[in-house]
This record gives sequence, C-alpha cells and structure tokens, in this order.
Amino acid sequence: GANTLIVCDADKLGLAQLYQLRGRVGRRDRMAYAYFTTDPSHVITTDAVKRLKSLMDYTELGSGFKIAMRDLEIRGAGNVLGREQHGHIEKVGYDMYCKLLAECVDELRGVKGEDVEAEVTVDADAYLDSRYIADVDDKLKVYREISELSSREEADGLLKKLSVTYGKPPEELENLVTIGLIRSLACKVGIEKVVIPARGGSMTFADGRIYRDEGYLEAISSFGGKVSVTAEDKPRLVFDKFAGGVKEKMKTAEEILTKIYVLTRKNN
Repeated sequence: GANTLIVCDADKLGLAQLYQLRGRVGRRDRMAYAYFTTDPSHVITTDAVKRLKSLMDYTELGSGFKIAMRDLEIRGAGNVLGREQHGHIEKVGYDMYCKLLAECVDELRGVKGEDVEAEVTVDADAYLDSRYIADVDDKLKVYREISELSSREEADGLLKKLSVTYGKPPEELENLVTIGLIRSLACKVGIEKVVIPARGGSMTFADGRIYRDEGYLEAISSFGGKVSVTAEDKPRLVFDKFAGGVKEKMKTAEEILTKIYVLTRKNN
C-alpha cells in the first residue's frame, strides 16, 4: 500500500476529515508521510488555521479523543457541548461528564435519580490488556460499553462482538465484563458496596429501601436460606453459603442482583 498522502486545499476540510485521511497511510513498521497543502493565493480562515495546527499538535497514538474535543471547541456544539464545556470534559473524563450531565438534566426536569455509586471489590484479575486491544480509542469505547451493561444478554453480546473483532477475549476481560455488569446492577438497586473475596460474599445497601419494597424481599426469599440480610441502618445482604470459588460467587452475585433488579422494576 501507499505510504505517502498529499492533500490539496486542506483548509477546506474539517478536522475529523483531516484526521481520518492522515490515518489512511502508514502501517506498523512502514514510515508514512502526510502532506497537507493550501493555496498560497487564498486567505485561510482562523478556524482553518486552528484545524491544521491541531492536526500537527496531536500526532501521537490514541489522539483521536483529543482531536474530537478540539473539533468541538472550534466548531461549537450548542450549549450542552459547546466551547465552554470542553475543559470540563477533559478534567472529569467523558463517561463521568455524561453522567453528571444526565443528572443535571434530570434535576431540571424534576426527576430524582435513585441510582447510587457502587464499589465492587473482587478477588480476581480483571482488566483490558493492551495486547488484546491496543488502540486507546477502541479501549475507551469498550470501557464505556462495559459501564452501560444491564443484563447478561448484553454482556454476552459484547463478548461475542469483541470475539469477532479481536479474537477470543481473555479470562481477565471476561471477569471485567462480569464485574462491570455487577456494578451497573448494584448502582440501579441501591447497593453501594459489593465484596467478593476468596470465601464469602456480601452487598451493602446505601439505605433502608430494602424494607420498603416487596421486590427486594421477594428476590432474597427466592434464594432460600443461602441469602441473609442483617438488620442495620445500611443492611448487608450476605451470600456466603453458596459453594464455589470467586468466579462462581461472581455469577451468584450477578444472579441475585438481576433478580432484585427485575422484581423491583416489575413492582414499580
């Protein structure tokens, strides 16, 4: 394939277009060259100069996100994602910014969210190895998809999609997807902490809502005597009577949370 790209009248193209064009040349160990030229007889607009400068500034691998943010800053995208918001996104991260933005919109609409921030501690290796997905932008997309999971069907669908694109997911990534699903479900049902050590297992509710919703009690009773709840201001759901190691306990936690999620939604 070609290793040299020459673009005429580069000032007429958008930043995203320029970035995509630059990525068309150069593969692995082949040195590539991209030349972006302008007509010296034409006056270049300020925005065009900013676009070309951004392309020169962001040359390292994984700079797609920075390019996208710079593009938003130059073009503007309304009050929600306009110029004044660009710095906030970079400071708190895209995922957290979207969450904060959604909370603000709900507040303005008079909708009170009940989700809590759940902390999940599992005695197992769980990460996305760079040897499996090297591209930083692709990794960000996968992390975001993991954070939005709400069912085992969605989790298996994500793993299947990754398998088709990158090959069989390693065990650490499968663990990460399961933990992501556990965390997402825990947030939705008001559980602020999930602990799955080598032995035992427990979940801590953020408040006493478990006593106010029949869905919680119905879900817990369906597991018989293997699940118990402590009588505290922040009740703890204990499932240490289930046999098996950490992976089996992760599956158990997922099943408990799924049942709670389904039954509490059905009753509301």
